[in-house]
Amino acid sequence: MWISNAAWLKEREDAIQLRVERDAAKQTLAQQETTLAWFMHRLTQVESERAKLIFNFTGVKVDAPTYEKETSQAESNRINQNPLNSLRVSPM
Repeated sequence: MWISNAAWLKEREDAIQLRVERDAAKQTLAQQETTLAWFMHRLTQVESERAKLIFNFTGVKVDAPTYEKETSQAESNRINQNPLNSLRVSPM
């Protein structure tokens, strides 16, 4: 089957554009996951500091939750996975 040069060049440009968009989306996702991991770490740290302060001033032991990424098999198989949906809060 023959195709015109203009049509072939158009298809090639479209393929290159799709590759560029895909790579940009992958980079954005990686940045979002890194940011989310940092937020989870900081929030866990703040919660533990809050629990220590409450214990120091009142003598009441308060459980501090830890925030970590959920690692269930069903979650990892999800096609349209948003990093913000994968948060899990567990008590310490």
